[in-house]
Amino acid sequence: MKVGTDSILMGAWADVKCVNDILDIGTGTGVIALMVAQRTTTAHIDALELDPQAAEQAAENVARSPWLERIQVYPTAVQTFTPRPPKLYDLIISNPPFFATGAGSPSPSAVRQQARHTDHLSHLDLITAAKRLLTANGRLALILPAAQGAQFVKLAAAHGLFCTRQTHVRPLPHKAVHRWLIQLEWHPQPCVFDELTIEYEHHHYTEPFRTLVHPFYLHVSKP
Repeated sequence: MKVGTDSILMGAWADVKCVNDILDIGTGTGVIALMVAQRTTTAHIDALELDPQAAEQAAENVARSPWLERIQVYPTAVQTFTPRPPKLYDLIISNPPFFATGAGSPSPSAVRQQARHTDHLSHLDLITAAKRLLTANGRLALILPAAQGAQFVKLAAAHGLFCTRQTHVRPLPHKAVHRWLIQLEWHPQPCVFDELTIEYEHHHYTEPFRTLVHPFYLHVSKP
């Protein structure tokens, strides 16, 4: 499984201030879990991955990292996951699947199909997980395509989760917004909106994007 820009954006953008326990839903190869471990000093991260091969790869990546003691990979679905010992999370983070069954281009493998399609992790599943596992003052952070992001924000509000921070991402200045970075909390408050453009022209990153991701990309220098 490749490391995509969506995961890098999510891992770099999520607010990790004052968090002790983090849950990464659908960790894939573990990149988001590793990024938030790098951004924190003591937070413990539980990373869930339904696909056994991807979970094994994530565990191998964690084992080779400096944060082995703070990340635990579980080869399981969030719908059946129960933390042991019981606890709630200050931050739940996810780069969830976004294609409905039958939508989008056919995926070249069963693993990629599972990672990209909502059959195994619907938007309602994510909200239900937050209801069960998020602290009263916790945050849910995720990245979605623009249309699905709008749908998720509306559905979450109906379940008592309110958008408090939102970044609209476009690949180039003349391109439409293609991703929403979303933060939701239990307590309604004015949502902070901003935009991020990845490149000002092909293969040339904008300064805000470089500022966000340079700690994680070896080929991206600090602005």
